[in-house]
Amino acid sequence: MTERHGVAQSSTEIGDALRDQVIDLLEAEGHKVSREIRIGTKKVDILLETDDEFRPQKIAVECKNLAKNMSQGELNAIWADYMALYEKGEVTGVFVISRLDFSPEAKAYAQDRRGRLDIFSIKEFEDNLLGFRKYCRDVRDLFNEGGLEKYYIKSSMEGGGELHERILAWVADPSKIPVAILGGYGMGKTSYCKFLTKELADRYLEDPSFRVPIYVRLSDIATQTDVDGLIAKTLAGRYNTKNYSFAKFKKLNRAGKFVVIFDGFDEMKHALSWADFKYNFSQIHSLLEGRAKIIVAGRPNAFLSDSEHAWILRGQRIAGENVIRIPGAPEYSELSLAQFSGEEVTNFLERYLRQHHPVDLTELPDIEKWVSDRVMDFDKIRSNGDLHRPVHLKIYADIAADPHVKLESFTTYGLYSIAATRISEREGEKIVRKQIDAEKRERIIERIAW
Repeated sequence: MTERHGVAQSSTEIGDALRDQVIDLLEAEGHKVSREIRIGTKKVDILLETDDEFRPQKIAVECKNLAKNMSQGELNAIWADYMALYEKGEVTGVFVISRLDFSPEAKAYAQDRRGRLDIFSIKEFEDNLLGFRKYCRDVRDLFNEGGLEKYYIKSSMEGGGELHERILAWVADPSKIPVAILGGYGMGKTSYCKFLTKELADRYLEDPSFRVPIYVRLSDIATQTDVDGLIAKTLAGRYNTKNYSFAKFKKLNRAGKFVVIFDGFDEMKHALSWADFKYNFSQIHSLLEGRAKIIVAGRPNAFLSDSEHAWILRGQRIAGENVIRIPGAPEYSELSLAQFSGEEVTNFLERYLRQHHPVDLTELPDIEKWVSDRVMDFDKIRSNGDLHRPVHLKIYADIAADPHVKLESFTTYGLYSIAATRISEREGEKIVRKQIDAEKRERIIERIAW
C-alpha cells in the first residue's frame, strides 16, 4: 500500500489514478479518448484519436506507475507488445507515460523510434499540454513580495487549531463544501492565501497529480464580472499560461485539477451594488462542479446584515423569522482567523527585525542582541495598542526597526496617528480606492478610529 494526498492506495489504484489523470488532460484538450479498449487481441489502456490534416491518428497510450525510472528492457517489452498493431495500421503510434522518468538507455531507444514510440514522464506530458509548471513557478513569487516569506507566522483559527492543517485536510478530502476564510482588517487573510498558493504550487511542481493553486485577486474588480473573464485575467493575462481557454479550465476544474482561491471579496463588495455583488458570487459558485475546490477570503464586515451574510455564505434567504434554503446555493465552511498570541507576537517581531536591522550591524551576535533589546523595548508599549493583529504589528515593527527611535517615548495617540497614516496609504494602493482623495480617506479612518 502507498499513501497519496493523505489517503492509503493500492498499487492498482495508483496506476488507475495515473491513467485517469492522463484521460482528464486529453479530454480537457478536446481529444476523443477511449479507455481500456480491445484492439485485436490487445487490451489498450487508452486509445487517443486525433484529426490530423492529412490522416487521422490512433495512438495507443500506456500508463506505467513504476517506483523507479523505466529501463530499456521494460520499454522494449511494451513496444514489442504493440508492434503487430502498428504494422497492421491499427494504431499509428504508441505513447508511454511514466509516473517518474526513463533511464538514459530507454530514452535513446525511444529516440530511434520517434514518431512510432514516444515517451513522457507525467510531468512532461502535462506540461506539454497545459503549461502549468511555468505558472506555478511564477505564482510562488506572491509569497516573496515585500519579504513576506522571511517573517510570516502561520495563522490559527478562532476556537483553536492551525488554519493551514485544516485547509490541507480539506484539499485532500473528497468533500465538495467550499471554504470561506474570514478575518477583520489586517488579520493576515491575504498573507495566508499567498502562503497557501506557494505551498500548493511547490507540491504540484514536485508531483503533478496534486492540484494547481489559482490565485484570483478580487480587489481588482469594480464592476459586475463574469467568471470566465476573471480567470482569463489571471491565467492568460497576468501569467500568460500556455494554451489557455476557459472551456479547458472548466473541464479540468470539474475533474479536480485546481484549488481556486478568491482573495478579497470585501474589496470587491465596496465597489459594487448588492445586486452586482450577488451576481459576482453566483459566477464564483458556477465553478462548484464535480471535484472543484473553492476558497473565498475576506472581512466579515463586508456583509451589512445577517441577511447578506446568510445569502452569500450559507445559501439561505432570511424572511422575517423564517430561513429558506436557496436552491443550488452552496453553504461554506466558515473559518475565522484568530489574533496572534503573545508568543506569536514575539516570533513575528524577532523575524521581522532580523530582516530590518541597522546596516552598520554585520555580526550575527550584534544583530541578535539588537533584536532582543528592541523586542524588550517593544514589550513596554504593548498595552498602548492593538499588537495582536498582523497589520498593526507590522506597522509598529517598522517603527521599532528605526534604531534612532525610542519606543517608550511614544504615546498611544502617537502610535495610532502613524497607524492611521499607514492604513490610509495601504488602502490607497488598491484600485477600487484610488478614486477617493487621500486626505479625505485619512480623515475618515481617523474618525472611525476615534
